[in-house]
Amino acid sequence: MDIQAQQDYLGALRALKEKRRRERLLIILACLIGFLIASSLDLFEEVYTFVHDHESWELDELFLLSFFVSIGLIAYISRRNLELVHVNSLIEHYATTDPLTGLLNRGQMGAMLEHELAVAERYSCPLSLVWIDLDNFKRVNDELGHVCGDRILRKMAGLLSANLRNSDLLGRMGGDEFLLVLSNTDLEVARQVAERQLELIRAVEITELCRVAPVQLHHLTASIGYCQYRPGESMESLLHRLDEAMYQSKRAGKDGLTLAAEGLPSHA
Repeated sequence: MDIQAQQDYLGALRALKEKRRRERLLIILACLIGFLIASSLDLFEEVYTFVHDHESWELDELFLLSFFVSIGLIAYISRRNLELVHVNSLIEHYATTDPLTGLLNRGQMGAMLEHELAVAERYSCPLSLVWIDLDNFKRVNDELGHVCGDRILRKMAGLLSANLRNSDLLGRMGGDEFLLVLSNTDLEVARQVAERQLELIRAVEITELCRVAPVQLHHLTASIGYCQYRPGESMESLLHRLDEAMYQSKRAGKDGLTLAAEGLPSHA
């Protein structure tokens, strides 16, 4: 969670907590004032007399009184429920979403990948993964600053997600790493997706995006690994093969993609 998103989240919770505290104080103060006024004006005796004098109230009058009291209670409870829904939505959002890029975070990607693996295993449908690691990203942060690095990550999130199907999953796995989960997709299509994403990454001009003077790092590149799920394979084994394929791309000179099953680097 980046600093701004964390501050927004904590600020919203603090505001709600402060609002609840003020409401409790007002209720206590109102009860105290009401008690003092009632004591000084002998209102308790007046209420007793009123109730005694109106013992003959009809049921329809009592029903009307209880109806309005119920409406007030329902309105109060509904308001509290809306506040609770809002808080829960905030908690759920920050628990499953990377606040910098708006993509799924590592934990949520892991949970959804488990589901996709179960579906692929049960229905024998192909499932492919693509792991994207931006090259030399540490140099971007060191030489151009983290503000520029954050801009690049947000740009990557937009580019990568714009070229996926609704059924595909995309998440930020940490730092400059992204994972694509392509349901009902074989290796050939996964390779095409990986090549297309690599071309989009290469087209990003760092100096233009970050509005800085020309530097040695003019364009982005990425090292990519891709693979297909093997029936009966564990998620740990699958991610290990995928990670190894990505590092093979790094060792082969970066700016390329590697198929995990064969381990053969290919530069698109």
